[in-house]
Amino acid sequence: MAGKAMTKTQVLSSLAESTGLSKGQIDDVIEAIGSLIGNELNAGNPFNVPGLMKVTTRIKAAVPAGPRTNPFTGETKMGEAKPAQTIVKVRPLKGLKDLVAAPTADAPAAADESAGESAGESAGESSSF
Repeated sequence: MAGKAMTKTQVLSSLAESTGLSKGQIDDVIEAIGSLIGNELNAGNPFNVPGLMKVTTRIKAAVPAGPRTNPFTGETKMGEAKPAQTIVKVRPLKGLKDLVAAPTADAPAAADESAGESAGESAGESSSF
């Protein structure tokens, strides 16, 4: 994995620098977008951030209490009831996919070569005994 995600302060500073707006104005815009997304999703509507992502909700049905079978052992035991849940899904759109750089073709080949070299070295060492 790559490094850590940017903090809120880093995001505000970066956007303020690139747009020329103050950090307070950027913070207000982000809060307004958040409340707009929440209002739209609560109304049952999907929300699009044009070219970047689509935010939708899905209702996951309630599960009644009852016997559950462990698929690995076959053991049956009583399971608890689970209430209905609202699941929020975020899908990337084409614009965001295009912004993300694809991995280079050299990276996997280099990893395979180094793994092969280390395996060959260890095999060579074991055969010399």
